[in-house]
Amino acid sequence: MSPDELAAHKKWQRAHKPGPAIERERIRMERRQNADLRERIERMKAEEQQTPVSPTVAALQTDIAALRAELDRVRIARELSNAIANSLGVFG
Repeated sequence: MSPDELAAHKKWQRAHKPGPAIERERIRMERRQNADLRERIERMKAEEQQTPVSPTVAALQTDIAALRAELDRVRIARELSNAIANSLGVFG
């Protein structure tokens, strides 16, 4: 094989992944679907940012955030009290 043919063959090998054609096609299809999904998500986010939020929705979102913060605080306090109750302490 001449150096030019060898270079062309190596270039072809790098461009073509090994494995069955059906597997390569499945991977290509997954990439296309993932790209399509990412594009749709970005489009939805852009539309969501353009849509004005009503005062009621804004108030509800604020309440939800406050309740989630309170829930996190309660969970941490419960975990801490359980850890203290389950430990034997310094003298145990």
